Amino acid sequence: MEICEITNKWHKDTLEGIESKIGPNVLNADEIDKLCLCVAKTSYQYCSAILQLLNKGYEFPARALMRCIGELSAKFTWSMVNCSNKKNDTPESIKKRIQRWKKTACSKGIMLLEDSTSVMCPEDKEIHEKILNDLKQNLKELDAERCIPQITQIFEQLSKSYDVYNKIRIAFYSIFNNAVHIDPASISKIYLSQQQGQDSTRSYCVAITYHINSLIRSKYNLEIQQITDEFKELMKIT
Repeated sequence: MEICEITNKWHKDTLEGIESKIGPNVLNADEIDKLCLCVAKTSYQYCSAILQLLNKGYEFPARALMRCIGELSAKFTWSMVNCSNKKNDTPESIKKRIQRWKKTACSKGIMLLEDSTSVMCPEDKEIHEKILNDLKQNLKELDAERCIPQITQIFEQLSKSYDVYNKIRIAFYSIFNNAVHIDPASISKIYLSQQQGQDSTRSYCVAITYHINSLIRSKYNLEIQQITDEFKELMKIT
């Protein structure tokens, strides 16, 4: 099987495993279960897209998506695991961290919308105000006293427990970040079709995919050994 087929199977099996544990009524699922389902589904789509883009030679768009999934993975891991006190972590403390993540997202969304008010067309202002008011209401309802740490701090915390964040941190702030924040130097590389680091991007994608799936599977006591063995084999060829 190709790499994408293997990682897709990881995601599909993980999603089916979560659904079998929480039952058919997903809308009424616990907050942690909902997050795990959403992250598994999002990771499935992003990682599949990254690998397909790389196969077609579209390296820079793949890197841009890696920047997104790398940040999602880091914030998800930070929410699910208290790296400084794993043994005494509880569902309640996990939910608190999820609330902090949501508060951060709402706060940033509000700032962005408020900053963009002046450039809105008159016909857009009504829906703009509605979205802004909804975010402000959501922020009031969140049970969180503070936002999550900066992403740099999250990476620093996670890198002590998970080697994948130690390895991806350099790429996260260089080649992946440059693919999101396009500049003359990066677009010249796209125009000249300079292939730089496709294998490393593919390797990072597989590593993040494995990490997300293994983290979720460990929570639900799902099978991990097979994907671990497959991951080790994939890392030999990427």
